[in-house]
Amino acid sequence: MILTPVIAVIGVLLGLLYAPISVVIAFMVETVLTSGLNAGPHRLVIAAVVVAPIVEELSKGLGFLVVPRVLAGSLRLASGFPVIGPTLEAAANVVRECGRRPVGIVTVAATTALGFGSIENVFYALVGLKFGLLGPIIVGFLRTFTSLPIHVIATSSFGLLYGFLRRRWLGFTLGYSTAISIHAAFNFATVYARYKVAHGLIGT
Repeated sequence: MILTPVIAVIGVLLGLLYAPISVVIAFMVETVLTSGLNAGPHRLVIAAVVVAPIVEELSKGLGFLVVPRVLAGSLRLASGFPVIGPTLEAAANVVRECGRRPVGIVTVAATTALGFGSIENVFYALVGLKFGLLGPIIVGFLRTFTSLPIHVIATSSFGLLYGFLRRRWLGFTLGYSTAISIHAAFNFATVYARYKVAHGLIGT
């Protein structure tokens, strides 16, 4: 029996390792899906409220949906090597359990989301340089207490429902839709506030 704290630690490690990959996946897919949209405020709405939540929550979700299975399978294949074989087999079992147990699934989900949001914050902070030296500080501070928690809450909800519901297809459907809804609602509020205050282009 593999202890729960061990599963949690492995979940954190998997989440941290996969987070940068999830950012790259999301960026590439979002770039492709939004490349055909016409420039303007409506492009931002579609990209932020529709495309980003759907793509990013699935990209982060792959951290607990696919990564443990793939890594466990790879370790098991390599377990045939002499000397290190038993160690790799044991590691494969731990990783596999991390992808099966709710605590492992939620830990991977939360850590992946935390890493994803942190990397995204760095990117937006650098973009903030166009507003001067204080730009990155202000942008980074605001996003740390707004978008970063939303990333964690949304993806953790996905992992929580997927991990605890016995029927995984139902857990996936409810979890994914919940994560998308949370993410989309936040992005819509952000976009609406931005244009309401700065341009008055959206809403009445």
